[in-house]
Amino acid sequence: MNAHREIVKPHKGVLRIEIPEEMKNADAIEVFMVVADTLSKIQKKKKVDLTKLAGKYKDLPNREALLKQLDDLRNEWERPVF
Repeated sequence: MNAHREIVKPHKGVLRIEIPEEMKNADAIEVFMVVADTLSKIQKKKKVDLTKLAGKYKDLPNREALLKQLDDLRNEWERPVF
């Protein structure tokens, strides 16, 4: 199932929606309309606070140690399947 979300402003009560290339050959397309409270609220992207990650791996002295730690974490979940 392909999904496409687009927020558009009506112009004189008319909405113009372009059909994406991957949906042009579809037999039918469902359109679901919802009134957006404020367009700016929906289009704002939430900023990610990267400071929470600062110092997470400060005890690892170099790149090789970090890669080893990541490999150990990945391999931790490998268990025999019965």
